[in-house]
Amino acid sequence: MTIAERLNSEEARRALGCTVRKLKELRRNRQLKFYRLGHRTVTYDRLSLEQYLKSCEVPAIGDAA
Repeated sequence: MTIAERLNSEEARRALGCTVRKLKELRRNRQLKFYRLGHRTVTYDRLSLEQYLKSCEVPAIGDAA
C-alpha cells in the first residue's frame, strides 16, 4: 500500500458522501479499515471505502442476481 491509497477524514467523508458523525460510527464499529497515526490523526484505506460502498449496493428491480 502506498500513501496515495490513504485518505484523511475529510477526503473519506466526501468519498462516502456521509457526515463526520457517520464516518466516526463506521470507524467505531470497525466497518472501515483505518490507521491511527498518533492521538488524533486517522487515515482510511481507499480500498476499504470502495468495499464498504459495494457492500451497501442495492440492485435495481429486474436485475438478475
